[in-house]
Amino acid sequence: MTALLGHIIKGYQGSEVDLLALRVIEKLGVASKAALDDILPSTVWGQYDLFGMLRLGIVERLADDLLRIPPLLQRRLGYVLLNTEIDPKVDTLIAEFGRNIVVVHDHYGPIYFSNKAAAAVRSGDVDNETLTRYVTLSMLFRVGLDRYTEEDYDRAYSVLSRAMDRLDQQSSIEPAAAVEITRYFGLAAARVGMATQVQRACAFLEGARFVGNKAKQGQAMAAFLRGFELRIKGDYEKALGHFQDADHLLKGAKGADRQHGAILTEISRTLLRVRPPKYDESVRAAERAYAAKDAAHNLSGLIKARIERLSSGRFTQEPVFVQEVEEIRALIRQLGAISRRVSSEFDLVREAELEVVLILERTMKSREEIDFARPIELLEQALRVRLRARTQAYCWKLKVLNRKKDQTQEVWRETAQVLAVEGKSTKRWVDAQKLNIMAIGRTDAGRAQTLLRNATAINQWSRSFITDYLNKKGEISLSKDLAISIDRL
Repeated sequence: MTALLGHIIKGYQGSEVDLLALRVIEKLGVASKAALDDILPSTVWGQYDLFGMLRLGIVERLADDLLRIPPLLQRRLGYVLLNTEIDPKVDTLIAEFGRNIVVVHDHYGPIYFSNKAAAAVRSGDVDNETLTRYVTLSMLFRVGLDRYTEEDYDRAYSVLSRAMDRLDQQSSIEPAAAVEITRYFGLAAARVGMATQVQRACAFLEGARFVGNKAKQGQAMAAFLRGFELRIKGDYEKALGHFQDADHLLKGAKGADRQHGAILTEISRTLLRVRPPKYDESVRAAERAYAAKDAAHNLSGLIKARIERLSSGRFTQEPVFVQEVEEIRALIRQLGAISRRVSSEFDLVREAELEVVLILERTMKSREEIDFARPIELLEQALRVRLRARTQAYCWKLKVLNRKKDQTQEVWRETAQVLAVEGKSTKRWVDAQKLNIMAIGRTDAGRAQTLLRNATAINQWSRSFITDYLNKKGEISLSKDLAISIDRL
């Protein structure tokens, strides 16, 4: 199905207004045609091909004025439509529509104003009393989930906390939906360090509202959130225990494949961080996650676990090492086939990580200068597909540590720009601060040391790595696990 949708969407690649229209409808859920026309005025953008979309079945008409993506296609089409060039325009257009809150078209009906309200929620402005009554729980969850996926955790928490308030007041919400809303609220709360709100989410999930199979799911998700909060704080041993409790609770639960996959992926990640790391167990957990739900992110997690095991020095015999590399490359090609269909960059990032391991392996033997040109190229390709904070940070790390070409000034400029415009609690801001200090340290170690002492958001492990880097005046100690250290930084 996803491949078919990808093929259909390729037919629209030459028409920006059609891609914009599809993405707007997808983001709004149910869109009033009047709202869509206000967001994309034909005098500016030209006419979108609504007839063609209806004919192909990628849009359906609920009434004369109401449009939506068919529910069975919505998630898949959302993946296919991910586009780093289109999405910022869509966000700007929807935000502008939400800001123009002048209620004059009463004949448009509630869906028009619901679209107005959704646009206002996306832009962070829902104080208008007329629109507030059109803000729904579904709308809040959808926007909060988008913000969480975009790694904008502050805004995700702000929106999802309002969704949680609504959920507390509405007892008729379908249990599966209530579990998912609460799960993402808890994840966002953990990301921004709101421990009491994580507890609130856990108490809700373990409450009397859920019975039977859903009670097991609720208890499992509560254990999952406790584990996630501990993993964020770096307490991996305790986190692992909670994740394993969640895994046990969810065994046999019906309709929980996606949640079970998320739990197993977290188990796999955490097993890589305990001391000593349990690489084989991590790979097995990732394999179970992919078997539970054959989604791209679970396959990506499996590849990640195998790359870290490869970089640990476990494969000392050359033929075994080469065989493992070939098997990982085969999985990356498999992930690439999926990624091309859904406009994802997962395969490019994983290929870059594999290249880093192989480059360090060669460099340790040859003692030549580290040359990260190829993985940097792959990461820059990935960033053109989708701008993710963690991909950007990984690219900055490789540029700072690259010895074949000095790219520290480039990193300094890019990180300084992020530090000037982003909020201090975002992951992107913290990563930019780390790499900004390291870039400065190549030419002014004293200033970099001062900046590091004053940087309260940098965790202890990263602080130790950066201190060692500055003390050695930018020299890198080659070791078998350097690739893992770069990833953790």
